[in-house]
Amino acid sequence: MSRRTERVNVLLQQQISEVLSEGLNDPRLRALVTVTFADVSSDHQYATIGISVMGSEEEQQEALQGMRSSAGFFQRALASRVRMRNTPRLRFVLDTSIEEGDRLLAVMDRIRTEGTTENDQTAD
Repeated sequence: MSRRTERVNVLLQQQISEVLSEGLNDPRLRALVTVTFADVSSDHQYATIGISVMGSEEEQQEALQGMRSSAGFFQRALASRVRMRNTPRLRFVLDTSIEEGDRLLAVMDRIRTEGTTENDQTAD
């Protein structure tokens, strides 16, 4: 990945996060939505935007639909904030890596706790 593409990715992530923090009127975006990554295509025509949503599966899907239906709004906001030849078309996806990491940490903690309990019992 080129340095320019990396810079564009970071810029898109920051700007979309700022627009999101300024608030949208979509009730589907009541949940805590975080922009976790931006991945612009090599020709900068398209960008995949990852979001993480704190909440139930239903709230996550609602927030994802809200973001997808607001894609044009975000694209226009980016066009006025970012100097680029073309503003990429945005595609939002749900990023579950944070949840997966939390689950993995919980499993590791449980294994560690069970291992400690077994060691304590064998020491008696």
